[in-house]
Amino acid sequence: MEILETYLESGERAALLDALDRLDNGAAFKRLGYLLESAGAPHPEMIEVCLQRVTAGYADLDPAMPSGGRRISRWNLRANVEVAA
Repeated sequence: MEILETYLESGERAALLDALDRLDNGAAFKRLGYLLESAGAPHPEMIEVCLQRVTAGYADLDPAMPSGGRRISRWNLRANVEVAA
């Protein structure tokens, strides 16, 4: 969350979305959208872009941690870690 907040404060939001588009990884958009909403970030345009790119299937919020946790259907994510806002 600290890294995301720093990136958003830099004003490079479009560059972040462009980088995720180049990755062509739907899970990255799921995670970003969820984190933006969890933090209460005032960037509805970014959240909308993320929602448009949500792919089928559930991804773990943190792929490095064991799978599981509650399902977040809006983002097709499993909250396998807690997010500190």
